[in-house]
Amino acid sequence: MQVIDGSTKQVITSALFDMKRNVLTQPHGLGISPDGKWLYIGEADQDEATKETRNMVYIVNARTLKLDKVLIHPTQRLHHIMAFTDWQGRDRVILTFGYGAIGGPHFILDPKDNNRVVRAINYDDVRPIGHPYPSPDPTGKFLYVSMDSPEISEADSKVAGMAKFNLETGAVTVIEGVGNHPVGVAHSADGKFTYVNDGKNSLVYKIDNATNKVVKSTSAGVAGPYGNRLNWDETFLYTVGKGEGSHNTGGVLGVIDLKTFSASRNINQPIPIGGATMDHAILHPDPEVNEMWVSSAGTWETIVVDLKTNTVKARIPGPRGGDTHNGAFVRYTPDWTGELQSDQGGPKSKTMLDIVKAKVAALKK
Repeated sequence: MQVIDGSTKQVITSALFDMKRNVLTQPHGLGISPDGKWLYIGEADQDEATKETRNMVYIVNARTLKLDKVLIHPTQRLHHIMAFTDWQGRDRVILTFGYGAIGGPHFILDPKDNNRVVRAINYDDVRPIGHPYPSPDPTGKFLYVSMDSPEISEADSKVAGMAKFNLETGAVTVIEGVGNHPVGVAHSADGKFTYVNDGKNSLVYKIDNATNKVVKSTSAGVAGPYGNRLNWDETFLYTVGKGEGSHNTGGVLGVIDLKTFSASRNINQPIPIGGATMDHAILHPDPEVNEMWVSSAGTWETIVVDLKTNTVKARIPGPRGGDTHNGAFVRYTPDWTGELQSDQGGPKSKTMLDIVKAKVAALKK
């Protein structure tokens, strides 16, 4: 893992954890707790002699970069990690397991109670669980979970769904008709709309969260969209063209004009930014900086994109190489009090959400 200064774009430090076994997968995700105290990464390895496989979650002290504990799942590998504050103001971290169209289970941890599991979401709750890319809405009360399977991904009709999971009651509302392979998810800051990528058909769906219905769909502007991200005033939705489900080496971005809900005609796209196997886009927490940081697993770097010009401002290579897949911005005070600003699930701090809401409201005047 690596720590980058969000202003200078310089790598401050990095840490390497060597378990002295045959590595099966590189760490393919990184998350930060809402208070910035804990980092989460995952890795799978195997004992050369016994062939015993371990699917591990490393929980790391963010201040010291020392390993605090290791969790092991018997069958599934950790993929994505996101954090949020729930509807009761409690800090939560989501660990999501699985790859491709086969996801789950997902675990919600309490980072302030020794990272204890407080809820599991499995096939008894949502069936089937698709790609492990669940996303909490801005209220922290609902978790949107992909409903997919290999059979659904290959179906002739667009029959995949999203499960709107109520974290308070456990009730599930199924939102139908979001293509064949729902992956990236983004929510408007006011919680009214959710945008879902269909990696199989290169489409984006718009869900009305009040009616729980798909109200619009459009081309993603890229082949095989994976992650997606709204800009500061929510006029554009950026899609990360990974080539999900096909070539899987994409290095381009698409831009959807949310006013017309179509690929922007004022931007020549797809936008090539020189990456490969790109996955996630994370909004920089300073609106004046106006940047989006894109992880590029194929070129082992983070690509900084200027959202005003849609050009690359910087490329930040990993100091030890390795598969960059995602990350998060966190702000610390001198006494090491931290606050998560944004991660692959979008803006998380109240400050960021309030700025977005104000910018959106200003456009309506």
